[in-house]
Amino acid sequence: MRHFKTKYTASAHLPIWMAVELMSLGNVTSMYQGCTDDVHDLVATHVGGVSNAIFGSWLLTLLNVRNICAHHGRL
Repeated sequence: MRHFKTKYTASAHLPIWMAVELMSLGNVTSMYQGCTDDVHDLVATHVGGVSNAIFGSWLLTLLNVRNICAHHGRL
């Protein structure tokens, strides 16, 4: 991010790929859930070649597993 801000001073906004790398998994999941169905289909097909429903459930499952492990719960 520092490199981007020093090299690309004309743009005030980070590219989406860079912003997503800085976000938490919870933020990425919330952002995905807030998108339209067209965006859901594009992302799900590109990432796993699966339907939106399956990819959305994968994200929620990963988020739940991560939260259980991070907060010392039993998985």
